[in-house]
Amino acid sequence: MQRRLLLIESHRALRMELVRALENLGFIVEAFAGARAFRERDPVGSYGVEVVDLAAEGVREWLETREEGDKTIVLVSGPEVVSSAGTTLPPGSEILCKPFSIRTLETRVLLRSGRSRAAPFETRDPVLQTREPGLLRLLERARRLARRDVSIAIEGELGTGRRALAEAIHAWSARAVHPFATIERADLESVAPAGLREAVHEAVAAASRGTLLVVEPSDFPPRLQEELLAGMRRPDPHPPRWLTISRTPLDQAVREGVLMLELQYRLDAARLHLPAFRERELDRLDLCRSLAKRVAKELGEPAPEIDGELAKLLARDGFPGNRLGLESRLRSGLIRGGGRSVALRDLLAEDSERAGPASTRLPSLNLKSLERDTIVRALSHWDGNRTRASESLGISVRTLRNKIREYGLR
Repeated sequence: MQRRLLLIESHRALRMELVRALENLGFIVEAFAGARAFRERDPVGSYGVEVVDLAAEGVREWLETREEGDKTIVLVSGPEVVSSAGTTLPPGSEILCKPFSIRTLETRVLLRSGRSRAAPFETRDPVLQTREPGLLRLLERARRLARRDVSIAIEGELGTGRRALAEAIHAWSARAVHPFATIERADLESVAPAGLREAVHEAVAAASRGTLLVVEPSDFPPRLQEELLAGMRRPDPHPPRWLTISRTPLDQAVREGVLMLELQYRLDAARLHLPAFRERELDRLDLCRSLAKRVAKELGEPAPEIDGELAKLLARDGFPGNRLGLESRLRSGLIRGGGRSVALRDLLAEDSERAGPASTRLPSLNLKSLERDTIVRALSHWDGNRTRASESLGISVRTLRNKIREYGLR
């Protein structure tokens, strides 16, 4: 079943060209000029991948009846076509704008089918599921870079999916069978000065042949940066590939005097910048739905129904904190509303439109929920800087790191 591929393309010459290319990949392609012919012949439509032209006869109506689009690639003449026509695409579907190269479509189809030639891996993190052309191009570049042994700096605000992208790059690479490890300030702060070099060496050795992720290197004090450099200079027959996640560009951190120039040179061979949620208008509804399901599952509540109006309420303040901020609002709303979608809508509208003195109503009496939301707000306020966030919370960086792990806030 995974090898069956549905192709709906109204342009005959393009349809024939796509059939040849996709059959060369080993798929059994069933091609149609429109949705009506397809539904008359195969009303069930059990396919591993679906490639459909939005302009083809009956496709818009057919897509609006679909509940999921994890295997669907929608071909459009431009990203504005979907929003201007008011078409609601199934959650998880992917947009590919014309004109496109056959190679690009092949890559998309292989990833959707789970048969990528580079690695049999497709990121399942909802934050990286997108219809945005810009983010799709970034992910395609990340896949290409994953096959090359270069260091990569992943930039972006807190909660934009930086760590998820780092893990995806590791999984797409030839190093996927080897360890993926991280090194961050909190891991080294408790180490005595005399043991720092050995601790860094052990961290590098733990990622031998694999990938080592450096978290916010500009937050490292000078001594830790020097030891990190010493670990990178040390001869190693099987060195790891270095990835970095950072709130600000590393060259900017050098100009601001918080990062050593040599570290930038070693960590910044290639650069990827993840957009904030507020910049992902095409993904807004899918992001809200997927994260609402995750939060509801965590709370043991039924998943709320998120429609366009509710997504607008969630987006009204620009998604501060991105993933963490959105999850925090959903969690608070579901707890206060007892998991009901109607109550969630009313509470979000009330929160967004409230004016005057703050309400004395306590959002939740669950201490764990209060603690998690407080940590999220502190991290969002300090743009992910754990040192400053821990100081404002009155706890150590190590304690904050443990809380982040406990609540799954990475």
